[in-house]
Amino acid sequence: MPPSNLYDLCEEVCEAIQSQPKNYYQGWWAKAAGEVFGEGACGTAYCRAGWMVALGEPEPMSVATAEARGFRECNGKATISHTARGWITAAGIPGSAAGCLFDANAVHRGNPGDDAYVAQGIEGMRQFMAKWEPQLRAAQLKDGQVVIKPGELKNAS
Repeated sequence: MPPSNLYDLCEEVCEAIQSQPKNYYQGWWAKAAGEVFGEGACGTAYCRAGWMVALGEPEPMSVATAEARGFRECNGKATISHTARGWITAAGIPGSAAGCLFDANAVHRGNPGDDAYVAQGIEGMRQFMAKWEPQLRAAQLKDGQVVIKPGELKNAS
């Protein structure tokens, strides 16, 4: 079951990155983990935007599911990124803030899967959460869409 609001979703992303370091790769929206980490790696490696969409959609998402639903790079548009960015901007947060959070170069310490890389990925998400907490909490997730109750976003600013 997806989280009820964007703040809780961001918290779940942090938990997923921490508990599944070999499924976190900031350089790509969704990629087979074996392509990133080599033989023996399982599942899908997501960036922060990819994790948001994977955890925020009503049904769990793998690479195959993502591709079947169009959540991949398509005609020059990164649809996972557009979905996650759309949720963020619907909450009244500037697209530039989402861009910084989701940028492929946002994590540069260490190597994918190691402690420093994972820590920086989580640190960046937590800084974003702290800065935009009222907006993230006001943004309710319903069936893969962000819904703002009348007056809540205004009160969150």
